[in-house]
Amino acid sequence: MVHDDREFLAYFRDREEYPREKVLADPLPWNVLWDYVAHSLLDGVVNYCKPSKAFLLSRYLRWEGPTEVDGSLHKTHGERVDFLLSNPDSHTRLSKFGDDVLMLGRIDEETVLMQRPDMAGDLAGCRCYIFMWFDMDVSDCSVGRFYTSDSEAEVHRKFEEYCKSRSVEGVREIPLSYFQGWIKL
Repeated sequence: MVHDDREFLAYFRDREEYPREKVLADPLPWNVLWDYVAHSLLDGVVNYCKPSKAFLLSRYLRWEGPTEVDGSLHKTHGERVDFLLSNPDSHTRLSKFGDDVLMLGRIDEETVLMQRPDMAGDLAGCRCYIFMWFDMDVSDCSVGRFYTSDSEAEVHRKFEEYCKSRSVEGVREIPLSYFQGWIKL
């Protein structure tokens, strides 16, 4: 089945690769997706949003393939992922999965308006989100925030389609209950 990623990417009016000098000049502009950023940038923002939806992709490892983590007691990567998902740590470390994690987080609209009252007209009837792609090649991550009047169910549907379009062997949803304590790659 072919999955269409254009619907989700339409939330971003612009896409920039390697936004080096812009990171400090205009941190996370609205409706712009930054590609090829370091995971440390995502580590710095992931804990300031509420996880809304997250998926583990199969890009580097195969679900039925052998696990490539030293000392693993699991025969396949899929078995290892199932074990990790059913046994969350007190602090979430996404690199334990051994593959890419894509996460959509909610940003509180009232908090945005307290900081940016000039956006009141833009945000009327909208929901605010932040999208993060934690790539296991830690310098190839993506991050962007956007607002939309689409329902949360519609945003989640587009996000899931996008995730499926980027995975080799499908995705595994990460339950929101998995996210505990401090989140980092």
